[in-house]
Amino acid sequence: MQINYKDLGQRIKAARKKAHLTQAQLAERIGVGNTHISHIETSATVPSLKVIIDIMNELGISPNELFCDYVDTAEPTLLKELEEATDDCDLRELRMIVKSIYFMKGLIREEE
Repeated sequence: MQINYKDLGQRIKAARKKAHLTQAQLAERIGVGNTHISHIETSATVPSLKVIIDIMNELGISPNELFCDYVDTAEPTLLKELEEATDDCDLRELRMIVKSIYFMKGLIREEE
């Protein structure tokens, strides 16, 4: 399995913004330079395990939330993410999303 560091960086960025922190504030709290946080979020660098753990602890996120694309125990996290993604949708948008999900599910199952 290969980790997609672009997705990892985007999850870190989203969690940082949800915590109302700038890159500089997060960097200061975990003892790295703010350029390092920027590079992690843009996948220009691969963070060390220590930095990942420090980020998770500072932002209050679990490994399941950060690595939900790779761990088998992430179903609740993915369902929560789906709920958050559709939270502000109106009825028309929800109908379109549901139709899209059924369509994509069919395509995925055809490939298997």
